[in-house]
Amino acid sequence: MLFRSGRIDFQPGQLLDGLFLRQQGINAKSIALLTSRYTASLVVRKAVANEITSIAKLKGRTVGVTSVGGGTWLFAVYLAKHNGLQPEDLNIVPVGNGINALNAVKSGRVDALSFVDPENFKLVQDGDAVYLADMTNEEIHKKEIGNSYVNNQILVLEEYAKKNPKNVQMFVNGIQRALTWAHSATPDEVAATVKSFPNSAGFEQDIFVGSLKKMLPQALPTTAVTSREAFDNNVKIPTSAGTLKSPVPYEEIIDNSFAEIAAKTLAAK
Repeated sequence: MLFRSGRIDFQPGQLLDGLFLRQQGINAKSIALLTSRYTASLVVRKAVANEITSIAKLKGRTVGVTSVGGGTWLFAVYLAKHNGLQPEDLNIVPVGNGINALNAVKSGRVDALSFVDPENFKLVQDGDAVYLADMTNEEIHKKEIGNSYVNNQILVLEEYAKKNPKNVQMFVNGIQRALTWAHSATPDEVAATVKSFPNSAGFEQDIFVGSLKKMLPQALPTTAVTSREAFDNNVKIPTSAGTLKSPVPYEEIIDNSFAEIAAKTLAAK
């Protein structure tokens, strides 16, 4: 709401947010790629891991998601359809975030959980679950989704970008500097920096660093430029789930002009 009204100028988040805004007549542009792999995963409870050895064997099982219609729900539905199931073959249950999602697995309320790290990583490290589909694994990501993906990115209103190109360029330059630094830093250094910010993840340092090590460097792009392949791989997930009826063309929402300038001067050589 704040972004739509112009009260904030830059909006981090999912590309899908921008696609929905464009369909509502709000001219948002994606100007900088932040993460280039789908970083969610699907875990199954350790107690039933010997029974659920593939996505197809989730048929009839209870699968936890954050909320119906949300990102983890999209991921579960997409994986099901990509592996020969229909959404109705799964008993999908909303379990919320954080500790509520962890407890849904630990208590046996769900057989599987579609979620992200560090929550899923903690479940695996604690011995409560095993990975069934871990998108931080490059081969699994390629098989289920493709080589690249628009996971998180920055949106800006088109009108603001046209009126304030210098501000937008400075912002994207900052993103590029952060990407370049992160590729030169260790996971411990990245974790220490992230955890120094207010409201950062409240997980133990070893869990936080461990989940970062799984992601880096493949989930972090070297530049903020969004490729057509990454865009197409993103769009096919909500399209498959039926939440995106008419995808917005790549050229209408992706504006790489600022990221390309930043890459030329600030990306690692």
